[in-house]
Formats: sequence, structure tokens, C-alpha cells
Amino acid sequence: MHLAGVFKGKELVDAYHAMDVFVFASQSETQGIVLDEAMASSVPVVAVDAPGVREVVQDGVNGCLLAHENIRDFVLGLEWIQKQPAAKLKQIKKTCRQTADSFSMDKSAQKALEIYVSLCIQGFARKSIEQSYWESKMRLMKAQWGLIKNLTKAAGALIGLSESEAHLERV
Repeated sequence: MHLAGVFKGKELVDAYHAMDVFVFASQSETQGIVLDEAMASSVPVVAVDAPGVREVVQDGVNGCLLAHENIRDFVLGLEWIQKQPAAKLKQIKKTCRQTADSFSMDKSAQKALEIYVSLCIQGFARKSIEQSYWESKMRLMKAQWGLIKNLTKAAGALIGLSESEAHLERV
């Protein structure tokens, strides 16, 4: 392993192209940009299954997701990549490139625009604070009432009252 420091531009592209696999240990990647950069160079990824990572890496398709951040899992992930037959590895690399293409600037902007337009068409229907407050309190009271009814039935069953006897007791 060689830690070469920070690369930019062509040096960065060349570094990705020189890799057989990109290993990623962070559990806090919020956007998956470095994963996308590696995949744009057709480099499979071995990474810890975490938010931001699982949106990019598809286990067994364009890389390997690890359940735990430990040496054993990383070794198993790297061995999985190494053991792939040439045809399967070629397909994994092709899928890496397709994954990167799906996160391109144009496609990401198009997705954001589609979401924005759908919200504009549907409208930004918002309930007033007062309305949503009272609705939430009503849902809570209904749920509590249901619990009380069920507890009452269970208590009646415990002491041996049938529902008809319990009804007569209330009258």
C-alpha cells in the first residue's frame, strides 16, 4: 500500500485507472462522490455498508458491501473481487461505469428537476399548524382509547366474564 497524498485532475483520473479495486472504509460518506469517481474508471468498490455507500454500491453487482468495518470483512471482500472469473469481472466493471453514468451531472440535475416539477404540479399542500396539531392529538386519543378497550376485554376474560356478561355488568 502506498499513500500518495492528494491528487487532482489528470493525476486523479490516472490513479483511479491504475486501481484494480477501490477500498472504502468510511461510514460517513454522505454523497458517494469518491465511489462514483472510482466507478467512472470502471473500478469495482469494496466498502462498508453505510448511508451514502449503499446508494452507489450494489453488493455483488458493482462491488462488495461489507457488514462490518473490520479487517476480516475487508479481506473477504477483496478475495471476492479477486476470485471472480474474467467474464464476471468484465461485467462488474461495465456495471461500475453504468452506475457512474447514472449519477452524472446531467442525470442528477434532470432527477432534481423532475422532483421539483412534480411538487409544483401537486402543490405544496401544507396543513396549518393548528390543524395538524389537533389531528395528531385526535389520532393519539383514538389509539389510547383502543388500548383501553383491549385492556378492558383482556381483564374481563381474565376474571371469566364473557362479552355478553361484561355488557350486562355495564347496564
